[in-house]
Amino acid sequence: MEVTQPNLDIIFRQASLQFQTVVESYTSWYNQVAMTIPSSGSSMTYGWVDRLPALRKWVGNRVINAVATHQRTVINDTFEQTFGLRRTDVEDDQLGMFSASLRMQAMEAGAWPDVQLANFLRTANTVAGYDGVGVYATNHPLLGGDVTGIPSDITQSNLFTSTALTWDNYNTVRSAMQSWVGSDQQPLNIVPNLLVVPPQLEGMGKLILESDFLSGFLSQGAAPGSNVLKGTAKLLVVPQLANKPNNWWLYDTTKPIMPLLWQLRQAPRFTYKTNPSDDNVFLSNQFLYGVDARGAAAETVWFLGAAATSAGTY
Repeated sequence: MEVTQPNLDIIFRQASLQFQTVVESYTSWYNQVAMTIPSSGSSMTYGWVDRLPALRKWVGNRVINAVATHQRTVINDTFEQTFGLRRTDVEDDQLGMFSASLRMQAMEAGAWPDVQLANFLRTANTVAGYDGVGVYATNHPLLGGDVTGIPSDITQSNLFTSTALTWDNYNTVRSAMQSWVGSDQQPLNIVPNLLVVPPQLEGMGKLILESDFLSGFLSQGAAPGSNVLKGTAKLLVVPQLANKPNNWWLYDTTKPIMPLLWQLRQAPRFTYKTNPSDDNVFLSNQFLYGVDARGAAAETVWFLGAAATSAGTY
């Protein structure tokens, strides 16, 4: 093949189409637990309105509740991936390696949100959420501002350490989430419906959520009993969390907002440098093809999720 700029442009257009096709065919998991927010700048500041108390019986004048708001700024990060192709390989029509590299690059671009959400989950306990404590912490303040007669130092926990994934512990964490209340002592109406696990806990997750009968739970001994928690949540296995084999997460995805947030500034963009006057071509006889993207992963409100681990720390 003659290496001319028109021919190189044709190759790029074909590659760009193939790249987009592979990206769109990638099956992501992040959108099952995260809401996508388009971003138009280097960062975005989110203002979360604290929970209002439940309706009260109207006795006397209305009671005006002060609405507490909290802010959280999420900064977009820049990402890239680049690979090179020798000019002589194009001249000799050795484009098979180019096509394979392109498909791998596109697959990684498709997985980009998944990888970033998994990276966020690995250290989310150290990230200060909108209420000033870790996203997963034992000391979340009550929601709803000051309510007469309710101590202001009461806190709630969505972090469960030394808590392996078992039927009993799943039931305990699920019940704790459903028991969370605001400062008016009314429930937050949490409906845990998504269990997120690393590959190492897939089997136990399936036993808890999909088995008709189980034995050895609720201290009932070896005799099998009906699994009353079957179908209470969907199981989501995340390969990118394989390095957190002891951890598991339970989420409520039934609300208008999702537990996590994917802030997208720029979707993966495929570019190239193949002009003979480009330094990489002139000096190294190499064509360059790359992807760049911008975005960030974060949380929304803490009470839509809980984290547990069999280890002593998150």
